Amino acid sequence: MLRGMLVIGTVLLGVVALLTGAAVTVGAGLPTDEIAFFRRNNDTHNAQIYLLDARRGLAHRLTHAEPPRNFDYPVWSPAGDRLALYELSTASLYVLTLADMHLRQITDPELQSYSPAWSPDGGTLAFLRDERLHTLDLTTGELTVLTDAIPRLLYLDWSPDGETIIGRGGDGIVRIDSVSGDVGRWRLDVGARYHLLNVAWSPDGEQIALAMALPGDPYRIYTLSVGENTPQPLTDHAYDTSWPSWSPTGTQLVYWSLTDGANYDIYMIDAAGGASRRLTTAPDDDRSPAWRPR
Repeated sequence: MLRGMLVIGTVLLGVVALLTGAAVTVGAGLPTDEIAFFRRNNDTHNAQIYLLDARRGLAHRLTHAEPPRNFDYPVWSPAGDRLALYELSTASLYVLTLADMHLRQITDPELQSYSPAWSPDGGTLAFLRDERLHTLDLTTGELTVLTDAIPRLLYLDWSPDGETIIGRGGDGIVRIDSVSGDVGRWRLDVGARYHLLNVAWSPDGEQIALAMALPGDPYRIYTLSVGENTPQPLTDHAYDTSWPSWSPTGTQLVYWSLTDGANYDIYMIDAAGGASRRLTTAPDDDRSPAWRPR
C-alpha cells in the first residue's frame, strides 16, 4: 500500500512541479539501486521518465504533465540527486531534483538545446546548440560557447577527471578539451566503414562503451580501452542495441534493444561479457537507460 501511495504521489506532485515550477516534497522511499529511462507510449507517442529498481523489477514514473510533454534522454548528475532531461516538443533542457521533485527549465525554448552532459563536480552542464558545444554554470547562469560548429556532433559525455568531453562525430569519436575547447578526433580501427551512435565513459575513465554498426550488422555495444583504437564487441542481439550506461562499479552496463522486432526494452550485461538480462517487459518502448551513481 505504501509503495502504491508513493507512486501515485510522485505522479501527482510531478504534475504540480511541472505546471507551477514550484518545489514540492515527495518524501523518502524510492528504490536504492536505480536506472532512469524514458518510456514512450506506442499509442500516444508521449514519453515520460521512469526510475527502475534493477533488483526488484519495479518502475516508478517520475514525470507527468498535462498537456503531455515528451521527456527523453535522462542524464544523472554525478551525485545522483538530479536528472538533466531533454524535452522534445520545445527542444529545451530541464533539471529535475529528486529530493523535492522540482523541475526547472534551464535553456531558452526559442533556442534548440540538446545532448546534456554533467561536469564531474555537478556544477556545470555541457550541451549542444547549433552543433556548438556550450557550457552552463548552474549556480551563476554563465553560458560559455566552447567550440565552433562540429558537424554531426551528438550525445556528449564528460570524462570523470573533468578534462575531456566526448561525443559522436561524423567519422568517429570527437574529443573536446573542457577548458580550451580544442577539438581532436579518436578514429576507430575496425577494418570497415562504421556508423557510431553514442558513447559513454566508464566510472574510472579507463574505458568507453559505444554503440556502433558495421556493414550489414545491427547496432551493437562495444567497449574500448582509452588509448586504443579497436573496440571489442559486447552484445550480439539480432536487432539494434544502443545507449550503453555503466554501473557505478564499472562491472556492468545497461542498454536498450529491440525485443523480437517489436518493442524496445532495457537490458543488463556484465562488462566482461556473457549473457544479457532483460529488465523491462512493458508493451511500450523503453529507451535511453542511465544508471544512477552511488
